[in-house]
Amino acid sequence: MKKITAIILSLALVCILSLTFAEQTGVTGTWYLIEAHNGDLVLPISMLGMEMAVTLNEDGSAVITGKIQQEAMGNRGTWEQSDNKVIITTENMALEMMLENEEMSVDMGGGTTGVFRQTPPETFVPPEVVAAETAEAFHGTWKVENLMSEDGSVVPAALLGYDHIFVVEEGKATETALNPDDAAAVEYTTEFMEGTLVLTAKNPDDPVSGGANTAITVQLTENGQLVYEITNGEQKLVCYLKPVVEE
Repeated sequence: MKKITAIILSLALVCILSLTFAEQTGVTGTWYLIEAHNGDLVLPISMLGMEMAVTLNEDGSAVITGKIQQEAMGNRGTWEQSDNKVIITTENMALEMMLENEEMSVDMGGGTTGVFRQTPPETFVPPEVVAAETAEAFHGTWKVENLMSEDGSVVPAALLGYDHIFVVEEGKATETALNPDDAAAVEYTTEFMEGTLVLTAKNPDDPVSGGANTAITVQLTENGQLVYEITNGEQKLVCYLKPVVEE
């Protein structure tokens, strides 16, 4: 969690103070901030509620556009290339980008490296919720894949240590963590209500799914996933689950 926080702070600092991310593979064009690396941790930018693109024009001008937590930002400057380096100069600062294997990278401080490519990043689009016809639609083994916060940021559950497994059967469900040291298993009773499945903890003292509720309402999505909302402190999180396929 500390690494994720360091990455977010590093990216925000560079975006706000300089907004001069650029990259290039030896040619002009638009480059997109795709990933942030910090040691062995790799985070897709699309999962941090951020966007950043740099356009390097043939006339030597550079245009930087971006968005942090839904707030649009932009800047203009010039660029030049020397061997495997691309230097972006704006009114605020000069930034040196390293070119290698059709990627551009920049040191963002705090041990974080931003990686740019000319392919736009994938964005997470929340699937539409649909009403299930029967409780059997929820039966099976499900893994929490992604967590979405209220600001639209989406992070893989595994990065937050929340890669939990749900086993849903007739009238009951069990939630366990992939790492048994993370949390004890939570047992639920289930009730099918108006196209949703309500999970109620058998033990009211159990912290239901890491949240503050004693029950959660699980919904089915159009693409065959499950979704539910929990409260973690003052923050609300939407959890997306995918079915676990037996190999």
